[in-house]
Amino acid sequence: MDVFVREALWPFAFVSISGLLTLVTTWVAGRLVRAEPDHPAIAERLQQYRMRSWAVQVLLAFVGYVVFSPEGLAPWAPLVLFGIFLANAIAFAVGDHPTRRKVFQDDYSLGEVVGRSLTWYLAMSGHWMAITLVPFVVYLAGPAGWLVGIALIGSVTLWLSRLPQVACWFLNASELAKADLLARFAGVSERSSAPRPEVKVYGSSRGTVINAFAFPSLRQPVVLLTHHFVESLSLDEAGAIFAHETAHMEQFDKRLLQRQRCIDLGLLLLGGLGPALLLTFAPYGMGWFLWGWMPFVLVAIMIRSQGVQQRETEADLRAVELCGDGEALIRGLVKVHESLLIPRRVDPDVEQSDSHPSLSHRVQAIRAAIGPSFQEDDGGENVPPEKSPLAETAAVAEKGDRPPIDSWEAFASAESLHRVVVLENRRLTWMDFPKTEPPPDLTSDSLESLRKRAESLASVVYSGLGEVRVVAKKSDLILRVVNVDGGATELGVRREDAQRLQAALDRIDGQLSSVRSRSETPLPRLVAAVASVVGILALDDFSGAVAPGLFWLFIIGMAALGWACRSWLAALGGVSLAVGISLLVTGEFGGDSGGQGMWVVAALLLCGVYSLYKVLAEEASTTPPEAPFWGRPTVVATILFVVGVPGLLLAPAGLFGALSGEPSASTSFTSLFFLFPVVGATAAFATKERRWQKRGGVIGGLVALLLVVALASSAELSQVPDPLAGPMPTLAIEERLFAPERETTLGGYFWGLSLAPSLDRFIARPVGGGRTVAGSVYRVADFEGNDSDVAARDLAFIDGGRLLALRYGDAGIELQALSASDPRQVLWRLSLEEVDPMQPTTFQAAGESWSVVQGLHQGVTTRWSGRVGSPEIESRTWPASPPLAQWRLVGNGDRMLEVQMDMPWAEGNQIDLLEFFVQLPWMGTPEWLWKFVGPEGKAEPLFASRLAPDCRPAPAADQVLCGCQNTRGRTFWLFNLANATYEPVAGFDISPNWAWDGKRLVVARQHDLVVVDLASREGLRIPLPIDAQQWQAQVSIAESGILLAWPIHQGRDFRVVLLSVE
Repeated sequence: MDVFVREALWPFAFVSISGLLTLVTTWVAGRLVRAEPDHPAIAERLQQYRMRSWAVQVLLAFVGYVVFSPEGLAPWAPLVLFGIFLANAIAFAVGDHPTRRKVFQDDYSLGEVVGRSLTWYLAMSGHWMAITLVPFVVYLAGPAGWLVGIALIGSVTLWLSRLPQVACWFLNASELAKADLLARFAGVSERSSAPRPEVKVYGSSRGTVINAFAFPSLRQPVVLLTHHFVESLSLDEAGAIFAHETAHMEQFDKRLLQRQRCIDLGLLLLGGLGPALLLTFAPYGMGWFLWGWMPFVLVAIMIRSQGVQQRETEADLRAVELCGDGEALIRGLVKVHESLLIPRRVDPDVEQSDSHPSLSHRVQAIRAAIGPSFQEDDGGENVPPEKSPLAETAAVAEKGDRPPIDSWEAFASAESLHRVVVLENRRLTWMDFPKTEPPPDLTSDSLESLRKRAESLASVVYSGLGEVRVVAKKSDLILRVVNVDGGATELGVRREDAQRLQAALDRIDGQLSSVRSRSETPLPRLVAAVASVVGILALDDFSGAVAPGLFWLFIIGMAALGWACRSWLAALGGVSLAVGISLLVTGEFGGDSGGQGMWVVAALLLCGVYSLYKVLAEEASTTPPEAPFWGRPTVVATILFVVGVPGLLLAPAGLFGALSGEPSASTSFTSLFFLFPVVGATAAFATKERRWQKRGGVIGGLVALLLVVALASSAELSQVPDPLAGPMPTLAIEERLFAPERETTLGGYFWGLSLAPSLDRFIARPVGGGRTVAGSVYRVADFEGNDSDVAARDLAFIDGGRLLALRYGDAGIELQALSASDPRQVLWRLSLEEVDPMQPTTFQAAGESWSVVQGLHQGVTTRWSGRVGSPEIESRTWPASPPLAQWRLVGNGDRMLEVQMDMPWAEGNQIDLLEFFVQLPWMGTPEWLWKFVGPEGKAEPLFASRLAPDCRPAPAADQVLCGCQNTRGRTFWLFNLANATYEPVAGFDISPNWAWDGKRLVVARQHDLVVVDLASREGLRIPLPIDAQQWQAQVSIAESGILLAWPIHQGRDFRVVLLSVE
């Protein structure tokens, strides 16, 4: 039952929760819109409501992909993600239904709304959904993958070739029957070079939406019209909109359509044949392929969508040529926007990432094409073109003379009638009047009299403004004015002035500057949200120098999400790349995180590259020319990247030792991450506030100076000899192949092996040729361990062919000996009542001996030990001094090996904060103090090293083997406790999981197993056909064989391989 819950109910529950959150968010966000359906800014309020719901849906989909993909559940991930999309689409339709009925005044039932939403998604994007799901269906088909792949390729290819007809079938579209419209459309088609399309109508007569869509095709193009389009537009307006859609079909000529068809077929072939090819020739790459397929398709869609706004503008201009009536096109576009409740003007950055330009910009472009500007020439001053918009504003103010007053509109604040904004021909003026006097009469007073009565005046020419538009905040109507340097001013406007204000804004739109200082498009904000989620989710999986980077990644990501400032986006890019590249180069994502870190690296690299691309692409047009060098976002990102890399990349990789060719101690600059918020905040203020732009240079200089000091300290520390950082010994390795004798499934498992067949298929396939080593493969389901994700680490192989398991239950911790042939059979059990289940526990077993160690529990470290079959438990306790330090005590007899981290700024349970912060700029990797501990507990200092050890005792009481990670890999050192000597015995180029029994060293690496005879220094390499989950493998060794166990699912299932190696 537990397996059923984990494998089936948990994904279903996540999908249900996702849909429920979307439903609640949509319904709650729509309450404000439903409360005032006749609000003057209803279009702006509806847009905000939709964007919030969209952001929630995308975030839930990303979280679902992250949760289900990296844990070996690649086949589940797309199904869960598809379920999330489906649940969110239904939930949004249900939650939006009350809002639609109130705002759009339609009478569709809830079932009709849900059905229409689903058929709309299938008609418009069903082919992309099919392409995305193809490789996962092929993978799940198993041996029949080739046939299934070919069948899917043929089916989706047929769909793509008849995409317009399939869309019409989904939407139940019918032929247009109005003769006058058909005649008008025929005239437009005759003047066009595009093939004449079929014109079809979809939707109900009860609908209120006016819209049209073009479906270019190599066979028969189609133009889809809504039923309300046919009934509501005049002949001229309908002909102009049809001309716009015809212009799109001219853009998508035969050459472009063939190119897109090749791209689509290439994706389809890759998705259909890729899994089958990988299963046959390279099964190791299957996990990466499936994990990266969905982001790859998403990127392909985004690349295909580039230039869509330019095509829309070109289609508008071409439509004017085809229909000969630009004003009719404008009237038609206005009716389309009004029926959809799309604002006439939107946030400039939101508009930049939208598929269509705003209505105001489209109207400007059309009117510019059909004749002289409709704006009146005020005969104003001639300002030198080399001056910036801000300089132009200053020049107008200094002159004191004003342009002729031909037309102007004044609007009083809704909060106070003594504050007025005046929209003149060339400039916007803020006026404040004395509150001791009566407010001005804007209907009778002249502009000159207003100027004379005003207590204060502030003017700016329209070319110095980047944004002037109406926004809705709760129930208020706000006029938002943004300068090109990012400064924003808002004024509450009375509702009765809304229509007049929109008309006045239509007149000035063409004069606004294209320079913008903010970047709050939905996609950058989504990237910021993704980076924040990645940082907080991955914080628990990574330690060392990377953890502070992930922490500040979350902080800066949240700042970029909340503050609409390009510098925070640049900061996000710098931090994301610093952490992502460091993880990729150092390979830390394959360490404690057990291979799951690949999604962290991919997400960080994608977020970093996109953030910097976004900033670089906009910097030329968005940064004022007079902005200081240190205030530019690119410089901010560079500083953060340079600050982050030494702390994450240079130190773990041992840069200085690698350059010199000599072994050296690495140095970590974790403390440099404390500079991230300082630099990021300074950069944000430098972009938003001009007074901060000079201070940015000072902060940047201090950062550079601090970095130089840190690197100089690293160069000095790298010369300190480290006794454990020597070269790795070479081994004589013989290669053998693994062919399992049998495979048995133990325990309950829902639907057998069909849900995750990858490891079964890889393991079960015999490996032919060469010498082989035989073994047995078992699959253990529902094993309760210390950590549900790495439960196999609580399992050891002991003499007599038995499995020794540390089991966690409601009653506490119990030690159990299981039969290797049937792990369900318990041969012996022992309750460990003194062991605290809530404390970190280390479990080891060798031969017939076992030990359980808990460190730093109430200021002490305790070890419980004994022999299998005996009820006797021996316990020994050592004081942990200082408790804040990391401390390890290893050994089975009276003599022990003690390894303690040296933390000079910590004494006892207290941290000296002053000394801690003083040491931050050049604090290196803490030293580990190595000591031999005698029978009386007396410690004999041995040496100090900067390499963190992983030490394990042998069955004999006088030997300990330690794996120490250095700049080249992991070197194994054998310590003889009897005579206090140590020597290197083996080395590997990666950080593996390992075990030893005093004679043999067994190392489990990513795709193989290495068995080393410590006496002869010779070994066997056994390739294992499994994926990257091998990183989490637990390996143990006994006289009767070798145990290799690794998780295969999220949860407590794992696979056990028992080998007998000669």
